[in-house]
Amino acid sequence: MSDPIMTRIQHSHTLLVAQLSKKPTSKTTNAPVPSTILKSTPAEALAVFTDPSITHVLLDCDGVVYCNKFPLYKTNEMITHLQSIGKKVFFVTNSSSKSRQAMAHKVQTLMNLPDITADQMVPSCYAAATYVKSVLPPNKKCYVIGGKGVADELNLLGIECVGGPYSEGDAVGMSEEDIEGLVLDKDVGCVVVGMASDFTYKMLQEACLYLQQDPGCLLVSTNQDEYGSRRTAVNCGKPSTVLFDLLQREHGVTAANAIMVGDRVDTDIKFGHDHGMRSALVLSGCSTPEKVMEVLVGGEDVEGGVTPSVVLPYLGYGMDDTIQPSSAM
Repeated sequence: MSDPIMTRIQHSHTLLVAQLSKKPTSKTTNAPVPSTILKSTPAEALAVFTDPSITHVLLDCDGVVYCNKFPLYKTNEMITHLQSIGKKVFFVTNSSSKSRQAMAHKVQTLMNLPDITADQMVPSCYAAATYVKSVLPPNKKCYVIGGKGVADELNLLGIECVGGPYSEGDAVGMSEEDIEGLVLDKDVGCVVVGMASDFTYKMLQEACLYLQQDPGCLLVSTNQDEYGSRRTAVNCGKPSTVLFDLLQREHGVTAANAIMVGDRVDTDIKFGHDHGMRSALVLSGCSTPEKVMEVLVGGEDVEGGVTPSVVLPYLGYGMDDTIQPSSAM
């Protein structure tokens, strides 16, 4: 394995096998952490998804399907196989930079999966847009901090936006005089905050002014931990109920028929845990072996006691026919 990502995954897997062989005790159950939680052969990994009770497979994207602009090994084959045996595959991400259509294009081209459709994409900007549509009074607008995906999804639902991505020539700051002279759009009834790589002080000031001057102005975010004007935002990304309700309503996801696959415990695995779904934590993203062991043995003091149903080296591991049982990771 000359691929640096795969080498890192192999190293993480080896460390976890060694740690689990010591039979560490879970502080939650006061029993040894079962070594079977880590799927160490491709056959074991594939069986996780071919379980007949699982009909819906929810995939986080970065760190699970691809890493930045690089497809992860055997992921294409795994997704193709899952769909060929009747599993419904959805791409569920807290990234809000791309609309469903733009996200589908990325998966189609980057992953060489031309049959993937926009209906299979569930970015948090879409969840936020559908939530806003359900609660925003008619003819009200949204002030947007975030990428093009947020504004695109709101526009597709007939919601007019102000603010939005930074354009060349836009002011980035605001003086006291600018703030005092700012005329707010009286039709704005919601502030939507997504990932904004071009975030400016002017955006912050304008958003706060909308929230401060209108106590009824909604604050909605595409991810956790967004705050503004002493208010906590309604989170529409993982692990929120807003997102689960959307998946249930539009795609038939239930606690019993779905598995969430992700690389983060605080969003992906918690999303599965909070809504009764099974979950698979992969080693191909941001979770180090040390973090995984901390979660498996840490009890309520670590991530609120949230643990994955299984741990996999990577999503496509079940399709890796180069690994024999005697030489499994």
